[in-house]
Amino acid sequence: FQEGLGTYFESLRRDSSNRIAVGLGGHSSRLKIVKEKLESDETNFIPLSMLMGLTVDDFWNKWYTGPCDEKEQQERTRTAQLAYGEACALVLFLRHGEGGKYRRVFDDYFAEELRGEGSSAKFEELRRRHYPTMDLGLLQGQFTAWVKSLDP
Repeated sequence: FQEGLGTYFESLRRDSSNRIAVGLGGHSSRLKIVKEKLESDETNFIPLSMLMGLTVDDFWNKWYTGPCDEKEQQERTRTAQLAYGEACALVLFLRHGEGGKYRRVFDDYFAEELRGEGSSAKFEELRRRHYPTMDLGLLQGQFTAWVKSLDP
């Protein structure tokens, strides 16, 4: 989620009225990578239960530490691009997807991250509070269906 926020805000722009404009615009290359991977091989998609708990350090430790040859580095880069894209897509989904249906979870979880208290357990707590009848598997399914429906 942390890296998803970072990539989400990379595309922040001001509109013609000088208001801050955020949304799907500016994320087409990341969303395209995620959508293509989902459509070809869902096994490399990071489950929400894991994705919500990854910190900035986790991203760096998983994909950018230790020596490797050029082929291994290319694979690490592709895997990291997918992970960053998926994290960004999740933020977009929670904030804008399904007509804003998950915006409350996004807002509350973002506040937890700002306090330094974000975790997969905290996300689960907030998801259950706002959507007690929806399990994480259903949310995962809606998220992946939303990504597949995009035309980046």
